[in-house]
Amino acid sequence: MAAAPLAISEPRLDEMPALLALLDECALPIADLEARHLPAFLLCRDDARPIAAAGLESCGEALLLRSLAVAPAYRRRGLAARLLEALEERARSLRREQVFLLTTSAQDFFASRGFQPVARSSVPAAIAESAQFRCLCPASATCMVKNLACALQREASP
Repeated sequence: MAAAPLAISEPRLDEMPALLALLDECALPIADLEARHLPAFLLCRDDARPIAAAGLESCGEALLLRSLAVAPAYRRRGLAARLLEALEERARSLRREQVFLLTTSAQDFFASRGFQPVARSSVPAAIAESAQFRCLCPASATCMVKNLACALQREASP
């Protein structure tokens, strides 16, 4: 019998240390994360332990996808794709049309899900002013964007 898919939900306040540990284990920036950021995240858990997480940071009219992380033992199970889909749905419900991100290792993953490389110099000012862009991610990180409005139009076309 196949195991049931792991549920995705918002983290609880007491899960902040476990979220930070997961992000740190995946070599993602945690220096600017505080308890006030928790509502922007989604988690997958196994036996109540967070094993995958991702969040959206609101930056003006655009959103910054940050910290898409899956514990090494749980990779290649579709958890990252499920979290990304859930966050894109959240972005659409907020009526946001663009999601930006920085990545040093997952360009192919994001490109296969509709993200396109974009010059850092062309991102909205509020994105450029985020801690991720200013100081937490290296200058060598690839900047990418997904236009959700265009993605919706493509999905709706016959």
